[in-house]
Amino acid sequence: MIAETVMPVTRNKVSLDYKIRQFVNNAHLDFRRAHWSWRTMFDEAGRRQILTPAWADLAAHEDGYDVIDRRFDEVAGAHPIDQAMYVDMKTWLPDAILVKVDRATMASSLESRAPYLDHRLVEFAASLPIEWKLKGFNKKYILKRALAARLPDALLKRKKRGFNAPVSHWMVGPLKSLLMDAISSRAGRAVINVSEAERLIAEHVQGMADHGFRLFNLLSLGLWLNRMQEARLAQRAAAPASLLENTTT
Repeated sequence: MIAETVMPVTRNKVSLDYKIRQFVNNAHLDFRRAHWSWRTMFDEAGRRQILTPAWADLAAHEDGYDVIDRRFDEVAGAHPIDQAMYVDMKTWLPDAILVKVDRATMASSLESRAPYLDHRLVEFAASLPIEWKLKGFNKKYILKRALAARLPDALLKRKKRGFNAPVSHWMVGPLKSLLMDAISSRAGRAVINVSEAERLIAEHVQGMADHGFRLFNLLSLGLWLNRMQEARLAQRAAAPASLLENTTT
């Protein structure tokens, strides 16, 4: 990847260098695939490298893009920005953003509300012309104009802050040892190509590339694999001896 070799790595949360790399590395894709690339950790070639051969074959074409493609088809005649917003509203919003908010607030015994998701407001916003939604590089243009008389400029012009956690820093700090244990376990080695994972870790630690999201993805996979293995062993240990005999003959 060209962008990985010519730009300094900051490891900052969704930093400018991360965005530029992501854009340059996927600029050759068509509009739909390029939009989908922002939601993926490993492309097909990457999955073949990071997974063991048997699992790489199974995952070769299972990247979830077919779900995105169907959503794009539903609004194929709309402006590209409206298409992208619709797809995100039908996938990324309910499957990622709202899930994170719900879990975080429930863990703290809080009730959260999302007033901007009232269906009447969503339908109205969707009907607005593109230049009211994005004016040059000025995002949320109509919302800022509507609140200009009520909110100070310091708030209206403040830099956007996303939901993303600083996973790139975690992977060289508190979660590094947990990551190594997860991918090198028996369950982890059965699915994850440990040598390729170690290469990504080394590049990340040395500041050669920002693989934070990919490594966090591997950590999650490794922990899940270990939990599934523990559950199978526990189930097997609790099974009657007669049943075990039947399953081994």
